[in-house]
Amino acid sequence: MSAIHYDGTAEAWHALRAKHIGGSDVASLFHVWHLSDGSEPITHLFERPDDPAALPLCSLSPYKTGYRLWLERRAGVEADDLDEVERIRMGTFMEPAIAGAAKDKWGWGIRKVRRYLQHATVPGWGASLDYEVHEAGAAGAPVEIKNVDYLVFRDKWQVDGDEIVGVPLHINLQSQSQIGAAGTDHGWVVAAVGGNKLYRGRIERHEPTQQMIAEAIEAFWSSAAAPEWLADSETAKDIYASGVKDALADMTGDAAAAALARRYARWKRHLDFTTKIADGLKGRLQIRMGEKTKARGDGFTITWPAVHREEKAIPAKIQPPLDYRGGFTLKETM
Repeated sequence: MSAIHYDGTAEAWHALRAKHIGGSDVASLFHVWHLSDGSEPITHLFERPDDPAALPLCSLSPYKTGYRLWLERRAGVEADDLDEVERIRMGTFMEPAIAGAAKDKWGWGIRKVRRYLQHATVPGWGASLDYEVHEAGAAGAPVEIKNVDYLVFRDKWQVDGDEIVGVPLHINLQSQSQIGAAGTDHGWVVAAVGGNKLYRGRIERHEPTQQMIAEAIEAFWSSAAAPEWLADSETAKDIYASGVKDALADMTGDAAAAALARRYARWKRHLDFTTKIADGLKGRLQIRMGEKTKARGDGFTITWPAVHREEKAIPAKIQPPLDYRGGFTLKETM
């Protein structure tokens, strides 16, 4: 591990982050595929399954795809301004309070980290820690602090008493990435749940995961082009938001485009079909519920809120200019 001390400004931090893959980025480096045998393996962005029928499903990160991350770090595409996301802004204010509560509950020596860490042997692997353990015999172990919704915690985390024994995969990858950059044999996760309950869990260093992360980061920085096979529609709409009215993309003779169009049309038909079936099933359940807003049955529960909003007048306002793309429609031709 090596540490970079910087002036603490947002500009300096963003400059460091642009040259590294940090803990909050690492889950974006991995993608889930669906293979013809029904299995769903996970690979890094530039590792494609040896199955011509393989379908890319989703990034392991719930926040950003690997395709978008590559464009931001390697092609200069502007990243979203997370400083303006209220949930993230609130987290920056709540983090010190959660850390203070953890110190008090467990008599724990942890402190805020004000330096950027780089992996000892893998260029471009970095970490910006929340806190670290500051105790004899365990100094430097990363401490990741999370403010977690109660329902998310109930469904996706595992606990024994107030000890966390299992975390969502993207958070485990984040912790392993920080452990690797810090060069420690373990790290910690602290979760404040529903604003009134505190949990913590020790994450042991896992060498196969460390190697997997190293390979993914090395492939990311050595790649010459974005992994177009993992492109997502939201990113495409952002990049080409302005468009050129009535401009024609002539894809005649482009066999890859024709194959993509056929697969898109086939899956779109399947989606439309399943959507209609699901809508009918949902309607039959709603009829059985009637005016009730909750239901419990053999192996299922349902919530169907009833919302009433009073009439109100909304004053007219000037709308700022905005570039965006409308609905995407593909029709097959014979």
